[in-house]
Amino acid sequence: MDSPAPSDRQALIRRLLAFIAPFRKQLTLGLLCSAVSAAALPIALKQLTDFLGRARAAGTQTPALLADVTHVGLTIVGAYTGLLLFRFFQGLFLSEVAQRVGMGIRSAVFTHLQRMPLSFFHSQRTGALLATLTNDVNRLQNAAMLLRDGVVLPVQALLYLGTMLWSSLEMAVVTLVAVPLMVGVIHLITKKLRALSTESQNRLAEATSILSETLSAPRVVQAFSAEEREVARFNQANDGAFQAAMRGIRRTSLLTPTVDWIGAVALALILYAGVYFRVPTDRFLMFVAMANLLANSISGFGNVRGQFEELLGAADRIFTQVLDVVPSIRDADNATELPPLSGRIVFEDVSFGYAEDKPVLSQVSLTIEPGEVVAFVGPTGAGKSTLADLIPRFNDPTCGRVLVDGVDIRTVTIASLRQQIGIVPQDSILFSGTIASNIAYGKPGATEQEITAAACAANAHDFIQAQADGYQTVVGERGTTLSGGQKQRLAIARALLTNPHILIFDEATSALDTQTESVVQEALGTWFKGRTTLIIAHRLSTIVNADKIVVLQEGKIAEVGTHTELLATGGLYSLLYNAQQRGLSA
Repeated sequence: MDSPAPSDRQALIRRLLAFIAPFRKQLTLGLLCSAVSAAALPIALKQLTDFLGRARAAGTQTPALLADVTHVGLTIVGAYTGLLLFRFFQGLFLSEVAQRVGMGIRSAVFTHLQRMPLSFFHSQRTGALLATLTNDVNRLQNAAMLLRDGVVLPVQALLYLGTMLWSSLEMAVVTLVAVPLMVGVIHLITKKLRALSTESQNRLAEATSILSETLSAPRVVQAFSAEEREVARFNQANDGAFQAAMRGIRRTSLLTPTVDWIGAVALALILYAGVYFRVPTDRFLMFVAMANLLANSISGFGNVRGQFEELLGAADRIFTQVLDVVPSIRDADNATELPPLSGRIVFEDVSFGYAEDKPVLSQVSLTIEPGEVVAFVGPTGAGKSTLADLIPRFNDPTCGRVLVDGVDIRTVTIASLRQQIGIVPQDSILFSGTIASNIAYGKPGATEQEITAAACAANAHDFIQAQADGYQTVVGERGTTLSGGQKQRLAIARALLTNPHILIFDEATSALDTQTESVVQEALGTWFKGRTTLIIAHRLSTIVNADKIVVLQEGKIAEVGTHTELLATGGLYSLLYNAQQRGLSA
């Protein structure tokens, strides 16, 4: 799973436009409204200055002059009424585009994240991903508004420049000398903003990661009295984000004052030119007003350029860090649907490692027959969970292959494979919602009877009924309102409800007391019949009745057999089991 290099400028722009393209109708209407509204002010000013010229020529008040001023007043009111209406519809259309673009990008990022393998999330910090989904997407959401300004401001500048040329060619020549200077300053100041924005967002992502970590583990933080240490760690990251942001702000803060200063110098020259070339007063006033508006448009365009560079930085992160990352675990081009399984699993000379030079599994070969209950045991880090994770394709072997019912699992669709596997992980994660919805997570359309049956099999029905609202009781985020044992039993019920052909229990009863564990195991015995069941266990007393016990050591199979057979050989299993028994009797 390789992350691509940063995207080039033109490619980024094309990809951003692809998100805007579905809403081209609303965008076009919004831009037209913007362009029309831009013409209102020059029209009003021209009417006003023309009237002042006529009034100056008339010298005294006449009925014709009064009628003229009435006409001019109505024209100005009409122009600004149109301006109001067009700006209203401009805001309506372009805001809709902005919201839809943000929604589309947010959905694309979230959808792509759901397709990423576990290894991707192991290599990423949750806070960084949250920063991408929030801060970066919010920046891209403004693309439509920036496009509006990028189109309207040049149109306005051309209108103002055209009016200036009409007012006085001589003064317009002076203005045309200042415009390239303004544009050059804008380019010089904004060219590094993309890199500064990237640095700022990376620092902010670091602070968000610390926030996410500490909020998800308040018990650990408080248990070690680490509150002040975490505050200091967060403040350091927060200050780093602040300093990075200020570097960009200091640069952009130069933009408007510098452009305005150039405009002020140009205005002084324009005043001199107006007097020198004896430009009529009405046209002189019109020119000065248009020159001021032109300077404002150029300054505004500079701000747009700065925001655009920051937007490209956000787009670069979203594409290169998420959307362009190709999942290493994905369906083959010719993948087929996996038919209903009988449950035979074969590991053929399988090796795997999270890093090339650090193998976790080495040349593992093992056959598990349909309906067998097989336990994986061994010291911590022996590769038990890693081996089980190959079956639902959470990881793919670096060498060898895994077959179910004689079919290489890489040749079938991931969905059709995982739909026939029930998994109870060591960490029993629940989602914010009702107990019933958590049990039915893998089968949203499950009936009340199915949910109850699964809960009974996991020995969860009684404690659920004791809750205030029974199965409709709302559990907190990650199930914080329940005990570890209760969450584990709900996780077991969730796996059983899908009626899988293969069951994988990864330390699934480790949070249960001995009595509850015994009751759960007795109930599960019925569910195990006819299903291939893999049990990963450290508590060896829980797997003595397994059909086959596979002992792993340093990523290899050390021995295989039943509990009785392995005790008789006096190997690693015997040592582990006897050590645990001595610990229990001590």
